[in-house]
This record gives sequence, C-alpha cells and structure tokens, in this order.
Amino acid sequence: MTPTVIMDQAVAEGLSFKLSDNGSIKVLGEAGIVEAWAPSLREHKAEIGELLRKDSPRQRVMEMLASNPNLKYAVVVEDSESDLVLVKIGLRGVATFDLEIPRAHYDGVAIFEVIEQYSTEATLKPSGNVYALPNSRNAA
Repeated sequence: MTPTVIMDQAVAEGLSFKLSDNGSIKVLGEAGIVEAWAPSLREHKAEIGELLRKDSPRQRVMEMLASNPNLKYAVVVEDSESDLVLVKIGLRGVATFDLEIPRAHYDGVAIFEVIEQYSTEATLKPSGNVYALPNSRNAA
C-alpha cells in the first residue's frame, strides 16, 4: 500500500493525523485502532510526514475533525489565482478527498448541501473501504 492509501484507510477507520511544530507525527484515535495501524505507519513514517507537510489543506481538515468530535465533516477551500477552486473535504470516519471546480461553476453553498445530504446517508461496509450511497436520487 502507498502512504496515501494507508492514510485514507486509517482515516476511514477513525484515525486522524497531526504534524507537530517539531515535525513529529501524532496519530489520534482509539488505542486499539492506532495499535493495529502502528506497523504500517512506522514503515511509511517518512513518507507520511512528507505528505502531511506538503498537503496543508488535508492537514487542516484533519485538525478540524480531530479538534471537534461533533463535526461530521470539514471543508477547506483554496481560492487560488487559477481558473480552478480547490476544495479539500473530510468526512469523519469515511474519507478525505479533493475537488477541483472551475471558478465559473463554483457554488460553496451547493457543496455544503450535497455533503450534508449524503454524509448522513453514506454507510461503511464492514468488508472494507466501500460506502453505499442511497439508491434514489432526485434529479433537478
């Protein structure tokens, strides 16, 4: 597994990562889950640290979720000078992911509406990292 896949799967199981000011990695979550992931995390410690340093929006999303256990999701928007708006989304216990949306089509409120609607309906399947979304969707 790649370090990115390891982090995504660990996050899906409820872990979060924090990079301290001195550069060390702190893994937050239930002790049993942390212990189960410890060998893979140690093996890829340098790469995971580099990902956390490079991927500051991901780090901010993870910190937001770690600091407030009542949050269902966290969103960081980078409104750069380019034609794309970069959005990092973290769904507690599910995943983190990126969206690149053309500036002309970006609607922050619509993003929150979709996240709110589907984050409450997505369910973790015990067999792994697969999530069922509702079968019925209303077409606009």
